[in-house]
Amino acid sequence: MLLALSRDGSSPVREVLASAHRRQRSGEADLLTAILGLELGTVPRALILAGVDRPTFAAAVRDLG
Repeated sequence: MLLALSRDGSSPVREVLASAHRRQRSGEADLLTAILGLELGTVPRALILAGVDRPTFAAAVRDLG
């Protein structure tokens, strides 16, 4: 099977891989945002002990995703 390059030099395979990578990063950001939203548990306690401002940190994670 021969895959043709588009006019800009990109291949369909590269486009599919790039799309999958973006979805994976979005899923990771969603998971981290959910964890940061927890009120009870080890992660919230650790963040409090470390002095992390959770709302600011969660906003930064959302901006990355």
